[in-house]
Amino acid sequence: MESLSGIEIFVHVGRLGSFVAAAKYLQLSPSAVSKAISRLEERLNTQLIVRTTRALTLTDDGNALYERANYAVTELHSAQDFIVNGASEPRGTLRVSMPVLFGASHIAPLLPKFIARYPQVKVLTHSTDSMSDLVNEGFDILIRTGELADSDMIARKLLNTQFVTCAAPDFIERMGEPTHPDELIDYQCCCYVFPSSRRIFKWPFSFEGNIQRVDVDGALHFSHADAMIQCAIAGGGLIHLQDYMLNPYIEKGLLRPVLSHYQCDGGPISAVYLRQQHLSPKIRVFVDWLKAELDSERNQ
Repeated sequence: MESLSGIEIFVHVGRLGSFVAAAKYLQLSPSAVSKAISRLEERLNTQLIVRTTRALTLTDDGNALYERANYAVTELHSAQDFIVNGASEPRGTLRVSMPVLFGASHIAPLLPKFIARYPQVKVLTHSTDSMSDLVNEGFDILIRTGELADSDMIARKLLNTQFVTCAAPDFIERMGEPTHPDELIDYQCCCYVFPSSRRIFKWPFSFEGNIQRVDVDGALHFSHADAMIQCAIAGGGLIHLQDYMLNPYIEKGLLRPVLSHYQCDGGPISAVYLRQQHLSPKIRVFVDWLKAELDSERNQ
């Protein structure tokens, strides 16, 4: 048990990036964490962590151990949850990674109802538009857009989305409303740029049942959807995003849809979790509850 405890402490140090953060999370003293890591390094006869006054980095051996042990520790906790709790009241910490805008607009407002219903569950959320790693980053659930290709995971569809093109009403009155996607070349468009590749996102439209992607350009490029939306509201140009991002502003009259006849599917938003975790009470009830709440919202 001592070696397992040391590995578990090591995983939390690697996951949180510091001895102090891991100690706080594990409710230990920083010195206890440091001693546990030293004992583990002694037992394995290798250095796992390079410590400096400013930073903490894993060695090659440390990275190799972390990649394998993180998954094992996550699975161990899931197994313990299942054996201890079984079909009883869900409990424990649930780590959820979610897109920034969808998380803020659709999930965060619902969480008070969830913890009121399941008071033994603590929900830790992480908002990011980057693709999170379910295993290596220690999440229980990813909320993500798109189809699932990994057979080791289960994706529970929460809702479907549509792409919507819109602009501020004064922009449309000033520039006129486009009647076909081919006309976008003559309009100022707010362009989304993928942070990793710096490529400009091509806008998908439905033409006679087929999806075609249209090149757009403009003087304003963004790597975050929220900044694009605020720019469009200020009259900066046309934007093309999924409906869940734009509907609140459309309903308030801040944005007006155009090219509605060419609107196309934006893909599902799903709750993704490891296939081995499908019996975990906290994961099962959260996904079921979130699906029911989102269905209820859409039916109102």
